[in-house]
Amino acid sequence: MAKSEPSILPDVAYHPGEFLQDDLDALGMTAAELARRTGRPLREIEDIIAGQAMISEQTAAEFERVLGAPASSWLNLCTLYDRILANGGKPASKLPAAERAR
Repeated sequence: MAKSEPSILPDVAYHPGEFLQDDLDALGMTAAELARRTGRPLREIEDIIAGQAMISEQTAAEFERVLGAPASSWLNLCTLYDRILANGGKPASKLPAAERAR
């Protein structure tokens, strides 16, 4: 029997860039340092953090190498974000700060 998809999705979608910023904060790492260590352009990292770009497979692989979280986790966050929005969810970035708690 195939594993079924969850039938209920959250109403709020958190962009993967928000999780990336949390990881960077926890590690005391700047976006510029992540860009240098991954070999990715700083603008790309900043756009991901700002929620203006998604994480490509190549970038996810670099994040895995530098940050330790599996590339598949980063890509799954992207897929989940897109699915929530496609099902009528709202991006967390559009909510008042008081409603954004994760």
